[in-house]
Amino acid sequence: MRSALIYACMKRQELVALKILERKEVDINITDNTKMNALMYACNNKLVSVALKILERDNLNINTINDNIRGNALTCACQHKLVQVALKILEKKDLNINTVNCSGRNALMCA
Repeated sequence: MRSALIYACMKRQELVALKILERKEVDINITDNTKMNALMYACNNKLVSVALKILERDNLNINTINDNIRGNALTCACQHKLVQVALKILEKKDLNINTVNCSGRNALMCA
């Protein structure tokens, strides 16, 4: 299932995604059939402002793992050289820093 927020991030609709995030009831942890969430799509499409807004939410599951590459949001941010986003992700206390992707590479190796 893809949420409106995921679709906005997939289609690089930054302003739409930011508007959706203004609504407190939006579930930012919804994933699609490959376990990609809105934060991962925002990183993949270099929507820095959207990613940073998602990271402001308290209820974010930062350790969601994508089924295709086996990486998490930190891996996505590092692969796309989104330093500001990666640094914000690293501030999350519950982050599993040791997650590796399907190639056996961790986020630092992807940077």
